[in-house]
Amino acid sequence: MTTTPAQGWRVKLYQLNGDGQWDDRGTGSISVTQLDVFGGPGVLVKSEEGGRDLLQSRILEDREAYSLQGENIITWEERLSSAGSVDLALSFQENEGCLHIWNQIQEVQGNYAVGGGGEGNMFFAGRDDDDIIGPTYEGRYELKDLPECRLNNLEQIRDQLICPPMHRENLAGKLVHGNSSYLK
Repeated sequence: MTTTPAQGWRVKLYQLNGDGQWDDRGTGSISVTQLDVFGGPGVLVKSEEGGRDLLQSRILEDREAYSLQGENIITWEERLSSAGSVDLALSFQENEGCLHIWNQIQEVQGNYAVGGGGEGNMFFAGRDDDDIIGPTYEGRYELKDLPECRLNNLEQIRDQLICPPMHRENLAGKLVHGNSSYLK
């Protein structure tokens, strides 16, 4: 059984910018812990420089919200309450730490399936203490069957095709293998 180091696992936090590049938001230690601000479990990253919080993020219920990239990166998208979403990535110094945190996230999500988890939230502190983004997860995305391919259904089709990046591959597969009327 893996034990979290007393200071937490060392991790770099990245945020995807508008140009599709990952911006370094800082290095710190990560833990999955009870976050009072959300009244539930979340991911906490404390900066190596001064110990301030780089990230407080409630663990999202959606099992597909998080993606494990290789053995040392976890990515996810959080919806902002007012303006779009934020793509975040955690790059771990040690593969063991990444897998440990990944398993803890999965465990929390399993508890949501049993007891319900409510809405997720996130506070993100940038390099300056007053640079805080406070997104709110607005619910999980559900991949539904697309309506019949007709002109009067275009608005519904468009709304369903606008999906989080992590669901695009599933949607493409559904289009290719499911309703062939979309691909003629």
